[in-house]
Amino acid sequence: MNPFYLLVLLLMTIAPLAFAENNAVVFQITEGLAQPESAYFHPETNQIFISNIAGSPDGKDLTGWILKADSSGKVVQQRWIDGLNAPKGMRAFGEKLYVSDINEVVVIDVGAGRILQKIAVPGSRFLNDVAVDLQGNVYVSDSLANVVFRVDPAGRASPFAQGKELGSPNGLLVQGGKLLVACQAAGQILSIDLASGQKVPRTRHALGVLDGLEVMANGDLLLSDWSNGGRIYKIVRATNGTEILLQGFQGPADIGLIPDQNVLLVPEMQTNKLTAYTLQR
Repeated sequence: MNPFYLLVLLLMTIAPLAFAENNAVVFQITEGLAQPESAYFHPETNQIFISNIAGSPDGKDLTGWILKADSSGKVVQQRWIDGLNAPKGMRAFGEKLYVSDINEVVVIDVGAGRILQKIAVPGSRFLNDVAVDLQGNVYVSDSLANVVFRVDPAGRASPFAQGKELGSPNGLLVQGGKLLVACQAAGQILSIDLASGQKVPRTRHALGVLDGLEVMANGDLLLSDWSNGGRIYKIVRATNGTEILLQGFQGPADIGLIPDQNVLLVPEMQTNKLTAYTLQR
């Protein structure tokens, strides 16, 4: 078991779900999920993909799967991709979906619904979230090794950034020429220049046990926090100030976003459900 998950269980408190004004529930998915870790909306097919660990987060037990739903929350196929170990972060580039799975990046043909390739990541221990840049380079965080790996379009994996300052990297997001990293243990967002590798803090102070990271159309960042009663933060682009949007979740993991509808997808690992919210603009 990942020690950070044990830490999270100690930090979490159970609280009634609290909503910021105008953040309304659109739908919930409560069946067919088992430790849902990541939700990803694929705009080209208008589908939602949800990764399910269904066992130990670091167990090579072939019990994990990916569920497919449409943008209204209707489950299309519970086990769209089956036989994975502990799938976590996901991100697509064209018709390929990249999924982290302990020490591999699984490449899936979205249209065909089949695995194309499994790319081994040498030196990895606990691969977590995934991001992709405009050139098709795939970035994947390793929360235990304090490394962000890069997989180039030819499938070659190598360290991109590493060191204690990454603070157990989890959520990843490419924004412009920067890679944003949600540092799980450090509780902050780090910005890494994709060209130079320069690291600069993006947030002003530690926020919590950070996980998922998304960006709204207006440039505001959305961030999930396992601690503090399970929160979703918004970091306002104009001021860099932090607001609490939602709280009271039990294990809010790698959030997703349907940008055209301004709908936030929140998977809860501890309650085996996903809830979608319309956010105020």
